[in-house]
Amino acid sequence: MGISVGAVFKPGDKVLRSGVYRVAHQGTHCREHDVTCTYGMTFPYCNECGASCQFTLRMAAQDIAFDQHFVMTNILTDKEA
Repeated sequence: MGISVGAVFKPGDKVLRSGVYRVAHQGTHCREHDVTCTYGMTFPYCNECGASCQFTLRMAAQDIAFDQHFVMTNILTDKEA
């Protein structure tokens, strides 16, 4: 994929690799925290610091909906299990 752990992105960029990202905000309104972002979405703007935050890929992960081992199966919900 070409996107490796440690790659940094900003709000408005497209997510090129699904995974867990560390978000660093400008100012003191929020500590750094981890979020899950999925391929194809757009990194969002922060409600407080806008475009001043950044997203750093911590761990890449494939969305289960696109995993070859699960694409053709029906994933059971809690009610169905």
